[in-house]
Amino acid sequence: MTRQNATNNYVDSQIATINSRLTAVEPAAAPTTDIRINCGASIDYVAADGKTWLKDNYFTFGNADASYLGVIGATYDFVLFNYSRSGGAGGFNYKFSVPNGNYKVELGFSENFHTSVNSRKFHVDIEGVRVLTDFDIRAQAGARYSAIKRTFTTTVSDGELNIQFTPTVDGAQINNIRVYSI
Repeated sequence: MTRQNATNNYVDSQIATINSRLTAVEPAAAPTTDIRINCGASIDYVAADGKTWLKDNYFTFGNADASYLGVIGATYDFVLFNYSRSGGAGGFNYKFSVPNGNYKVELGFSENFHTSVNSRKFHVDIEGVRVLTDFDIRAQAGARYSAIKRTFTTTVSDGELNIQFTPTVDGAQINNIRVYSI
């Protein structure tokens, strides 16, 4: 056996030993829960990224509105901000049946009705915890017809994720909601 062959055999045996000790690493699993709601919409919508947003569902009270059917700034997928659910007086809520665990909640807003700040304000509570106080979409987005998102983390321990919208000036409003496990 030549020196070259002996070296190759040794390297091959070392590689085989290393390979036998390696453990396959599985890629991270996709979220097991991923709910997307196009609030106020009457049909499902497939967004630019290929993800399906369900028609308005899982709500109690409030009104479905096609508030503005034009281009919304600060987003590449303005259809998700054309429709909304709104409600005055007692407000409205969404309830999602989900496994107990930790979740991200993304709330999408666009003020498509009022032209000035302080014309619409409301609170948002997720799982009984106030996450937005006197939220003014127009003031936060900086312009009418401009999208803005807020993301929160919550823990569900009763199999139901609750989001409550309570108006303080005029009516509360939401354009889209995404809930996904983390």
